[in-house]
Amino acid sequence: MCGINGILSINNIDQLTEKKFNNSLFCLKHRGPDQIGFFKKNKVLIGNTRLKINDLKNIKTPIIYKNRYVISFNGELINFRELKKKFFPNTIFSTRTDTEIVVAMYHKFRENCLKYFNGMFSISIYDQKKNEIFLARDRFGIKPLYYFFNKKKFHFSSELKSIRKFDNNLVPNAKIFDEFLVFGSIAGKETFYENVYKVNPSCYLSVKIRKKKFLVVEKNYQTKKIIKNYSKKNLEFNFTKILKDVVQDWRNSDAKSGIFLSGGIDSSLIFKLISKKQNLKTFSFFYSKEDGEFKKIKYILEKNNHKGEIFKFSNNNLHKLIKNYSNFFDQPMHDLGNLSLLKLCENMRSRSKLKVVLTGDGADELFGGYDRHLKYKNKKTDKELILGNNILSVLRLKKIKKMKKLNYLSNFRLKKFKEIKKKNNLQTLLNYDQSFFLESYLNRSDLCSMRYSIELRPIFLDNRIYEFSKQIRSNYKIYISKKSIIQKYLLKKISSKFYSKDFSFDKKKYFMSAPSDAFFKLKTTKKLFKKNINLKSKISKYYNIGQIINLLDEHIKGVKEHSNFLLRLLSLEIWLKSIKWENKVNESY
Repeated sequence: MCGINGILSINNIDQLTEKKFNNSLFCLKHRGPDQIGFFKKNKVLIGNTRLKINDLKNIKTPIIYKNRYVISFNGELINFRELKKKFFPNTIFSTRTDTEIVVAMYHKFRENCLKYFNGMFSISIYDQKKNEIFLARDRFGIKPLYYFFNKKKFHFSSELKSIRKFDNNLVPNAKIFDEFLVFGSIAGKETFYENVYKVNPSCYLSVKIRKKKFLVVEKNYQTKKIIKNYSKKNLEFNFTKILKDVVQDWRNSDAKSGIFLSGGIDSSLIFKLISKKQNLKTFSFFYSKEDGEFKKIKYILEKNNHKGEIFKFSNNNLHKLIKNYSNFFDQPMHDLGNLSLLKLCENMRSRSKLKVVLTGDGADELFGGYDRHLKYKNKKTDKELILGNNILSVLRLKKIKKMKKLNYLSNFRLKKFKEIKKKNNLQTLLNYDQSFFLESYLNRSDLCSMRYSIELRPIFLDNRIYEFSKQIRSNYKIYISKKSIIQKYLLKKISSKFYSKDFSFDKKKYFMSAPSDAFFKLKTTKKLFKKNINLKSKISKYYNIGQIINLLDEHIKGVKEHSNFLLRLLSLEIWLKSIKWENKVNESY
């Protein structure tokens, strides 16, 4: 796991540019505190911060391959040993890292190398011979990668903060505010800054200089499909075997690993399928012992005869973290789960030096774990499927928006939806969540974990599990009979072999998050809200403050639940106050 930072310039790099670049690279130190290094040549700077996961000795970074390619790599290529054995059986590499295999594959196959990769990654490779940059992200966007360019420089980095450190004249992207308030995420390559973009999941960029101008070409890529015929009779057996193999492969590293254990079946299955649990550390949290989440965590630990780390959090001090979140991550947050995960990572780091942690992220999006997936039969139009429960946020937006025009449904979101739409509405919803909601969730996980130099590994997003999920029928995801409706049916069937049926088939969904409904009823939160949301607020340019206060009053009195929408407004305001943006926002929106 590392931090990526790089610049391709039309002109030669001067001292001021190099100094600013070093400052922006240092912003990524938390992503790779073990080593930091950079490459410089005339019109290019490539930086890398390294968190040692494979090959724990110091190596020269960024790695230069065949005196031609300079690679800065963030993530883990889970199948790099397999690729090394298949394509380079007689090659002697200078390190035991996956990074060298990535660049060797690029040399051999160019952009087609991506179809062989299984894991989580963002990649930057500079070709010295052609003076070109190659950028790419994994199929789900587990690892982030951003870029910005003007007439003189093309800058790319793992975090927005690093790009803004280099250029503090960036302008907030007001046209995406509505979309953020409704969905909690931004579709496509747009970010919270104008002219700063993200490389989309399953995409690569080719960056060249032609006639003293940047030529940026973005293309999608397809990962190699794994096609197998799974009979109904052996479905559970085959999937259990896949899960065991995946858990073993994603846990394989020179650095020790642990698990973030919630009270759900996803992380509990990962825990159960790890064969050797000696010295294995698990980390969990709860807000109240009366919560079902706490009781389930205790049950899982007792069932496995294991003593894990369980942290008790309080809702009362979360308000202090909101400002810190916006300042450090340089973007607003979409729900309180951000703060809970941040606190979990902080507490874990205080108790352990572990660098690798497995999670159950992604299982809900692949196998139908959210309440909104149950309503797929009631949705008839594309817009109904896209919005789901977010239609309530559209109604809220209409109340507070100063201008009549609402700008929450982007052309990219609509176009992408048409591409992924299937005859089966459930699979359409799952495809939609995998394409939009999941990336936002993974971005949150990356930011919070890497703040404390922790690599989270969402094992359910392995290529083998993803391809398996595409090949099984919908009733193995959501089972519907006259008596019951069971979500994530196949996973629960497998879980019931190791845990009780009451646990495995519990219908209640537990989230690793703070009680959001109660959060805005706390005196400390109300004080923070009123301090920031007033007639002097930055967001008052776009939204009616009086109507926002009305939403808060409705929530506090229990008339309606507006917690996520209120949090996004508050976080957006705090973020805007944290940056120098006066007279820079595009007022035409």
